[in-house]
Amino acid sequence: MRWGPPPSRGGGGGGGSYRILGVFIPRPIVWLMAAVLFMSAFGALLGRLGIPLLRYSVLIVGDVWGGEVWRLVTWALIELSPLGLLFGCLLLYFIGPDLLRRWGTRRFFVNFFGGAALVGAITCLIGRFVWSEVA
Repeated sequence: MRWGPPPSRGGGGGGGSYRILGVFIPRPIVWLMAAVLFMSAFGALLGRLGIPLLRYSVLIVGDVWGGEVWRLVTWALIELSPLGLLFGCLLLYFIGPDLLRRWGTRRFFVNFFGGAALVGAITCLIGRFVWSEVA
């Protein structure tokens, strides 16, 4: 006889989890937090060495209108302030596992990066046509 709730059907979780500070966090969430930490820290380090990784990753309205459309997605992995990086990772740590279990891995990442692209596109439209100080 098995004890506990029945296993969930469908959904997601990405196949396993890591235990972080006593809480099991699904692997896709941990890898997303690691990507944000890596891109932010590594980009800042390379910037000090003269390699402008952050310059080509952050959302700059004029450059998006110039054809650099990858910026609509890559800006979501960059955080320039330490406090913003801390709170962004905490948000993923506390809310991410619940969303991942409810939506599944594919839908979670589609919503994460699709939402980033949508918000980036709206920002570019506002910067171009409504509020020029954004650009």
